[in-house]
Amino acid sequence: MANSSFLLVVMILVTVSSSGCCYGTTSTDKKKPFTPPPPPRPRPPPFPFTESFEYYVQGLVYCQTNPNNRGNNTLSGAKPLKGADLRIICTDPYQPVDQKVVSGEGGYFQFHTSRPDPYFVKTDCNVYLIKSPSRECSKRSNFNGGISGAPLVQGNPLPSPPAPKTFLLPNVLFQTGPFAFSKSR
Repeated sequence: MANSSFLLVVMILVTVSSSGCCYGTTSTDKKKPFTPPPPPRPRPPPFPFTESFEYYVQGLVYCQTNPNNRGNNTLSGAKPLKGADLRIICTDPYQPVDQKVVSGEGGYFQFHTSRPDPYFVKTDCNVYLIKSPSRECSKRSNFNGGISGAPLVQGNPLPSPPAPKTFLLPNVLFQTGPFAFSKSR
């Protein structure tokens, strides 16, 4: 029985060594030169394919001189106000924003800020009326939160000529207001 086991083991060894199954090649294969694998493809840059996001906040400021509309939530008869001072305050603990801007033609204003990440939280920001250039229309009103602080709403460009026509990532546009100053008396 020991002879038959020994003979079986020898037969298996001879069969395995002649087939070349365990070494990957047989004596009849031609040697191929070694070619390294292709280099790995470069990783694409992380979203948003830019170093920072550009955030814009836009709105309009009016002068409400019509005495019939004072105290009413309407801009009927109001005229655009150029030169009004506004302020945006964002209370983000990592990147707070405190900017002032002056309204231009047609009462249009726009704030701009850059951030390195896409996590600008619009609920942390408010826009405030500060000062009117007009003596006739110098009283701040809380119309749309002009005194208490107006929230931001994600939106589309306003039809005013200075407004940007298109916004593609990484540009993000918010709207606020419109705001109104009224007669001092």
